[in-house]
Amino acid sequence: MIDIETFTSEARQWLDENAKLRTTNNDGKRELIWGQGEFSVAVFHNLSFEEEKAIITDAMKWTQRKAEVGYHKITWEPEFGGMGLTKEHEKAFLKLESEYDTPGGHETHSVTTHLMAPSIRLLGTEQQKKDWVNSWASAQEMCCQLFSEPAAGSDLASVATRADKDGDEWILNGQKVWSSGAQFSEWGMAVCRTDSDLPKHKGITVFIIPMDAPGVEIRQIRQMSGGTSFNEVFLTDVRIPDAYRVGDI
Repeated sequence: MIDIETFTSEARQWLDENAKLRTTNNDGKRELIWGQGEFSVAVFHNLSFEEEKAIITDAMKWTQRKAEVGYHKITWEPEFGGMGLTKEHEKAFLKLESEYDTPGGHETHSVTTHLMAPSIRLLGTEQQKKDWVNSWASAQEMCCQLFSEPAAGSDLASVATRADKDGDEWILNGQKVWSSGAQFSEWGMAVCRTDSDLPKHKGITVFIIPMDAPGVEIRQIRQMSGGTSFNEVFLTDVRIPDAYRVGDI
């Protein structure tokens, strides 16, 4: 395994070739220049569709560039595009990366690379891992959460969206809400009820849904301040194969 010193040296060389160092003062700290850069502390910005899409695209491109050499998932196995190194290597890279001007993050990007991809890596079938893990971890595609519902926000055990078995397929019906980035996503991870006769904390199953599947309707929720970061997602007789089910029923 490559030692930390050599790894850090190679990582800095790569960063020098692919990004620009942040402006620093004499103390070696980043210099903040009033009127330049991003000073907002808002969680959700009031952006147009095009502006938000551009932010996501920039984040995707940076992750894709890192994925070419494995810097996006340093501790992951090579079969999933990683480098198979330690947390110390990862911490060293993240510290270095913070010294450079790189694209900002976005919730949709984080959900894809830090939630969806790791979930399938740990819980998915071998075919699901083959189909999705590398693509999502390297930000080739975007994903969203389809968890909350009008009557089930923080209490996910109250979800009412139904998933009914029909041969080798499932038919999904219901409504999700507050789904950030659904309008930019190719895939969604939906929490659905597969058995309403069981206690509320049981009979719940997770499915992966193509967001362009027939019966999927995305409606943007316009905030009072103008942004549309959130969405309602309606599922009407959406058919997906059993292969898109994550885990047991």
